[in-house]
Amino acid sequence: MGSFFGLWKDSLAEKDIRQARFEKWLFVNLSRVLFAGKAGEFIRFQEPFFGKNIASTLKEARRLARDWGVEMFLLKRCEKCAWVLFYREPQVRATLKRFGRLRQYRNKRLPWPLDVQPFLFHLRERWCKGGQLPHEIGLALGYPLKDVLGFLGLSPLPKQHVCEWCIYGDVVPSLRLKERFDRANQLALDFVESNRLELIRDEVCRISA
Repeated sequence: MGSFFGLWKDSLAEKDIRQARFEKWLFVNLSRVLFAGKAGEFIRFQEPFFGKNIASTLKEARRLARDWGVEMFLLKRCEKCAWVLFYREPQVRATLKRFGRLRQYRNKRLPWPLDVQPFLFHLRERWCKGGQLPHEIGLALGYPLKDVLGFLGLSPLPKQHVCEWCIYGDVVPSLRLKERFDRANQLALDFVESNRLELIRDEVCRISA
């Protein structure tokens, strides 16, 4: 994990237990971006979240993401919920460029911007106007381009398998990528010496009570 994350982990012992659990939770949920090269992760926060309101949750999440070298973009927010994209800009930019080089879009108007920030604002605006999260968000989430194109109906490849996402065409490279993502996630859980249920159990009980 490196000395930086070792120091971060050591600092958790000095923090309020719910703050420490929040930081662990976010670390685990961003582990595939942090350690497996995944371009982005889409996360929904709902108040109360580890004792925080939405404003405090977003402030702390932005601080931690910045410390960990990850960007954060607020896609949608209501009174007690927020939908956020955490991402690495170089990876998202590379995927958008690959999309722009596709043969069917040469010398044609593209359906969305290829620069990262305009693309993210495009997602936010389309969601606001249409009421549904645009499927092209997959371009910012690190899924294989062939699978995103298939899901968008822009590829003739048949759907072959469903895991975390729909896989089109050859399943082998997609499943290998899924395994890499899963290994990073388990590595993060082992590093903070927790499991998923332990990280969220008390919060679920409090919300349900």
